[in-house]
Amino acid sequence: MNRDQKTKKISLPERPCASLILSISLLIVTPFALSEKQTIVTEVESTASVIQGATEPVSKTNKGQTANIGFIKTDVGVWVINTGISHRHATQIINAARNHYDSKIIGAVILQAEREIALGADTFQQQRIPVYAHPKTRDLMHAGCDLCIDVLREILGEDEMSETKTATKIQDTRELEISDRGDFYVIEPKKSVLPGAIMVYHPKTKTLFSGNLIFENLIPSIKNADLSAWRTTLEDLKTLDISAIIPTMGEVTSVLAIEASLNYLRDLENLTTQLYRDNTDLLSATELGHIEHYAKWKMYNDRHFNNVMYQYLHLESKDLN
Repeated sequence: MNRDQKTKKISLPERPCASLILSISLLIVTPFALSEKQTIVTEVESTASVIQGATEPVSKTNKGQTANIGFIKTDVGVWVINTGISHRHATQIINAARNHYDSKIIGAVILQAEREIALGADTFQQQRIPVYAHPKTRDLMHAGCDLCIDVLREILGEDEMSETKTATKIQDTRELEISDRGDFYVIEPKKSVLPGAIMVYHPKTKTLFSGNLIFENLIPSIKNADLSAWRTTLEDLKTLDISAIIPTMGEVTSVLAIEASLNYLRDLENLTTQLYRDNTDLLSATELGHIEHYAKWKMYNDRHFNNVMYQYLHLESKDLN
């Protein structure tokens, strides 16, 4: 890594009663493809870092690069967390990882079956970099990635999605050998929150790559999630020694984001349950589902009212069954 690069530091909020404020260095690295923006690697610690995605819906402007991409430097080499949205994006990620750490890439882990983080997997495999995911994530990718690619060609254009293919040989994260993964481990929630959703924890830097399970100042998409299981998982994470949380989308944050996530899920569930019990119809429920406290969170208009709908339908289905 070029130590002549410009560096500036920012700080995360302190954990209550904690004495250490996590410092993050922003290192601007060389652009890796013509006509691409510079790839910015943010160091959480010297052995854990992230490429920050755009916290907004996928568009031509952001080239679909809305998700965060993580790097972990272990004793055996570099691991990449999430593979990007396209062949082009994945190529940038691979080049950035090699340039930043000047080390071999051992493998990549996909935290969830989301197009923004999974469609670059084939590019990693083409370069003989193994890709791992939960079996449910692998199955969902096999079932839906071709359609996702077709949709993204319409949104991002043929050129941006050129050479992007569905990966066919995703390996099971539960078969990862310690000798391969080095000093990180995979967290699989006790109860399924989102199909195939996992997290990666790096004890050396106390960094949690949380996928979409932890969020702050950003509305998640709950879709078919089990909110009860989600809350249980978040409560369990409070026992983990965490200095930094790198979500799949949104800013690098602190352990305080766990409580923020719990609060939103509780408020969403309480409001929707009340509307449902009041026999409010679905359309009216979505219109009445505004929660002022979260109105300024990013993606509020894009996701929150859909979340009300998803939760309402979940309650309805539960009653019918």
